[in-house]
Amino acid sequence: MSSQRKIVRADLHVHSYYSKHASEWILQRLGASESYTPIEKIYQLAKEKGNEYVTITDHNMIDGACELIRLHPDDCFISTEATAYFPEDGCKVHILCYDITVEQFAVIQRARTNIYNLRDYLRQENIACSVAHATYSVNEQLTLEHVEKLLVLFDVFEGINGTRGQESNRIWRRVLASLTPEEMVRLCAKHQMNPWSTTSWRKGQTGGSDDHAGLFAGFTWTSAEAYSKSEFINAIRGKATHPGGHIGDFKSLAYGIYKITSEHFRQKQGAITGVTGLLASILFHDKGLSFSERFFLKKLGLRRSVRDKIMSRFLNGLRTITQDAASFGADWQIMQAYDALAILLDDLMAEIGRSLEKGIKGQSSEDIFQYLSSVLPALVFATPFISTLRILNKNRTLNNQLSEMFHLRPQGSAKRVLWFSDTVADLNGVSVTINELAECAFAEEAPLRFVGCLTADDQHHPIATRLLQLPCIFEFTPTFYNAHTIRFPSLLRSLDLITHERPDKIIISTPGPVGLTGYLAARLLGVPCEGIYHTDFTKQAEEIIGDRQMIDSIDTYIQWFYARMDIIHVPSQYYMMQLADKGHDRFRIRLFQRGVNPVYAEVDPHDVQTAREQWFSTNSDHVTLLYTGRLSKEKNLDVLASIFEALRAQNLPVRLLIAGDGPERESLEQRLAPHASHVCFAGRIDSQKLKSFYLLSDIFVFTSTFDTFGMSVLEAQTFGLPALVSQFGGPQEIIIDGHTGYVLDISCIERWIETCKKLVHERLTHPAEYQAWRDEIKLYFKQCPTWVDLINTITEKESTTARPIGDTEKELRLGEMTQQKIKKTNGIHAYRLS
Repeated sequence: MSSQRKIVRADLHVHSYYSKHASEWILQRLGASESYTPIEKIYQLAKEKGNEYVTITDHNMIDGACELIRLHPDDCFISTEATAYFPEDGCKVHILCYDITVEQFAVIQRARTNIYNLRDYLRQENIACSVAHATYSVNEQLTLEHVEKLLVLFDVFEGINGTRGQESNRIWRRVLASLTPEEMVRLCAKHQMNPWSTTSWRKGQTGGSDDHAGLFAGFTWTSAEAYSKSEFINAIRGKATHPGGHIGDFKSLAYGIYKITSEHFRQKQGAITGVTGLLASILFHDKGLSFSERFFLKKLGLRRSVRDKIMSRFLNGLRTITQDAASFGADWQIMQAYDALAILLDDLMAEIGRSLEKGIKGQSSEDIFQYLSSVLPALVFATPFISTLRILNKNRTLNNQLSEMFHLRPQGSAKRVLWFSDTVADLNGVSVTINELAECAFAEEAPLRFVGCLTADDQHHPIATRLLQLPCIFEFTPTFYNAHTIRFPSLLRSLDLITHERPDKIIISTPGPVGLTGYLAARLLGVPCEGIYHTDFTKQAEEIIGDRQMIDSIDTYIQWFYARMDIIHVPSQYYMMQLADKGHDRFRIRLFQRGVNPVYAEVDPHDVQTAREQWFSTNSDHVTLLYTGRLSKEKNLDVLASIFEALRAQNLPVRLLIAGDGPERESLEQRLAPHASHVCFAGRIDSQKLKSFYLLSDIFVFTSTFDTFGMSVLEAQTFGLPALVSQFGGPQEIIIDGHTGYVLDISCIERWIETCKKLVHERLTHPAEYQAWRDEIKLYFKQCPTWVDLINTITEKESTTARPIGDTEKELRLGEMTQQKIKKTNGIHAYRLS
């Protein structure tokens, strides 16, 4: 034996087939053991990865380690992973104990029911030990208090656990490196406990694969300078070891579950039949497929059913992957298998979507039940990936608490936010808001990214380069509402993209397929999920569909969706009260204040000149009424048409300019055809060019009754354009009635006509005073919140306090709104109509 020290290493956390009791719920449901890996397989893998020493850490057992010692006595030692309990509340913690004797194991087994007794025994016997995955809650009981106690009780911790993901390992290692003597004194005093050593702020770290499936044993390790096994163990005691090697993600953890499940069924039943058996044979058995399995796979591909052909492509694709696995390694195989499964699910879900679409249109949909039955096993295949993603992120709250406690994130630093929307390239208020925010967030370099689902036809849209695009597997335009195409994203591929973004918070603007994907991701990643109530879908459905049963179904779904949100942001006080009245938790409802960019009122002179020549009359005796927005039934465009027709009937010199597009455009054009020389349909206008419309118009008429906010009203007021709005929805809260515009009863068209008539008269008879009024309106709205303010609110740490909107508070809130409007009128005179 050489006396020359060298860097040696060992995987200090690995399991064998002696670990019987599974901790993952999927394996528990199946009745499977925690591992089926043979002892010799572990030794072989560890040696192939360059580990000088090998040990096995089965849960509360040493049988596997003893067998390993009998086979390889020179470079192995006995270890165990002891399940210890905090006696005060039953919280479980795993303690890795190394190089122990059979007698010491017996004492450890008795002492582990009380972690304080176990710690004292390990310390007394000078047993090398390490706390495994210290921030992972084994039985959902672990809190910050427990972690603080562990920091006092022990001096060595697992710095890298191969199955717990990059983020969790990274944060924990930073915590261990951030400890100070002062912090340890504080923790000892707080918990009234003595530390393990006099240098307890300096923690040792170990590394282990925590492999259960025989896939990554030896890939993660603990290294130290040592010339013998005993010196290596002393390095653990002396806090002189370093963790390194492979760190898996949710995919590798799920793949391990697949393998354990496969071994469980093979040992229990001798073989697995059908598609599941084929999947297990392809992925995990080196001997390849049996004759009967090859015949079954060939027959599957010859069937006429689209479903069977999809499954055949999936299984044959996996065969190609596994044949190349030896060249590219386990990580490559896992990634390829995940992608193959994602495509399988996508193909099956897309076929279901197409079949449903045919059914809705009255066409044949005979295969829908076959697709539904086939997607169930595909979802079962996907379940381990989904569940392991949740497992790896269930300690996120604890990690956040540790980050705050040890100042791992600079105070006031912004959160990483993903903002989901089903509509990003359409003509509606939600899309406009998202596009404005996306541009602002990019300019400000804010950690805010928008998430949507685009098809090839949408790639020319400006937001495409700013968007995290979820792969679209199917799109569908409802016949009853053809203004919006519903797009369905790939489930597994979307979760993969979202996970790589490492969001601290998720915002959802719409409750469609993209919004649901965002909600699922938030729950799996353990991050807050906040919804924005942009649209009154129930009222919209009442206007468009008219089918009471469908309207009730939509309303039920919308209520369910927003009830799942941690916070509901609502653009107006009006809808805050509406949601509260529908039973939503008043403490979770917040006001979502939208704004415009500080330079929004700046207009390109060239755009102004172009707009004037193309859309505006050079005759100053004509007054322009403007409407901007989607042309759809729920916008009450019939009222707009009636107002204009009445004004023309009175021979008033007015013209109507409509900027926007939608399903009602054709019928509106037909109705206003008698006044064609005084009506302009501009179609969809770029947001920058639209500013010229606000600047050059005279009156903004917005007859919608269901808008939760009314972005176009705010934009018009920013240019000093007086606005007429209804008494329903959010627009009434944007203007100051009698000062920047007028709130009118939508059921009294005569009042709208009379108000327009008087404004037309004022514009024609007192143009200078009218312009002065516009300048005052513009000056006031220049002081309103901006998109930058909103982004800072969304990404910075927010207040956790919220005022309820109780029945007794409604009158107070209404009173507050009245007082606020009175205060707003400071400096803005009431424009008296003659």
